Amino acid sequence: MADFYEAIAQAIEAEGLQQIADSVPNLPVPDPFKGMDEWLDARMTAILEDDPVRIAGRFRGATTANLPDRELVASIEAPTLILVWTGDPSENALELLEAAKISLREKIAPVV
Repeated sequence: MADFYEAIAQAIEAEGLQQIADSVPNLPVPDPFKGMDEWLDARMTAILEDDPVRIAGRFRGATTANLPDRELVASIEAPTLILVWTGDPSENALELLEAAKISLREKIAPVV
């Protein structure tokens, strides 16, 4: 994934944000935003109004943001609260943390 995120950062630096915004309608809508008609327009507007240098930096940051090995995650013994939306790929790693309290959400809602 690191190479993928780096390629996106380089594309943003070379060509700007329009191609990123143009790709949004082709991506699956995250579960919490399904049925929200305004989500697509809001997302595209947010991308186009953001600073390309900052967005490229976010993608570069993502190149180093992989989860540790499953064995290392499983060794965490501290109580942990994990907030995850349905459809999130990290949902599969949740079973590794025995001491975790998991809050699985389908829609945007306050966490109490």
